[in-house]
Amino acid sequence: MTDKRELEFQAFILSPGTREQLNSTYATERGDDQSSAAVAFAIVAAALTYVVAVGAFLVGKQGSTGFENIPPSVQMLIPIVPLALTAYLALNLAGTIVRSIHIKRLERILEIDFKVSQANSQAFTFSTPTFRTDVADVFEFRWTRPLAALYAICSIATYVPIALSLIVFTVLIFIPGPWTWNKVLISALYAFAVAAVVVGLLLPSFVPERLRATRAQSKG
Repeated sequence: MTDKRELEFQAFILSPGTREQLNSTYATERGDDQSSAAVAFAIVAAALTYVVAVGAFLVGKQGSTGFENIPPSVQMLIPIVPLALTAYLALNLAGTIVRSIHIKRLERILEIDFKVSQANSQAFTFSTPTFRTDVADVFEFRWTRPLAALYAICSIATYVPIALSLIVFTVLIFIPGPWTWNKVLISALYAFAVAAVVVGLLLPSFVPERLRATRAQSKG
């Protein structure tokens, strides 16, 4: 792995053309990084709207033997929409973490230190802004950093309720009605898919180094 000193030395000897290309790549990656937050918000809003609307509709359809006037095949397809949305949210979150690795690497390469001297001969050293490197302390758990516990609680309060909502909604949809062999089979497939989505949703924030390890192995 290249350490920070080597990257800073590389930044010092970068040619103007190479620096321009890296700056262009960095701008593109930062634009995609900013849009990913809007995509995540839209996914959560769409899933929440669907769950509330479907839940309100099914409350009036529930009878003693299941949902009235709703075929079993339709009942088993109802949870697939929030499942798909949450799965894409997990992919978007993992992609954001992986993208942040590349952005932070570019920020280290492009980092420039410069000094500002004042009239009283005092000199101050500044570095170019490294937004993604600094904001990683918020979205990635680093228990040695200040306020890490606060950001951890915020992340738990964000993603754990989403995961629990998916599980509870799927279970409540499947409970009413007779348990035929195909319903048992479909419920088992849903259980496997929901478990995979929940792990994929929580892994990037709680164990971000796993994604880094995967990247490093594929490169080596």
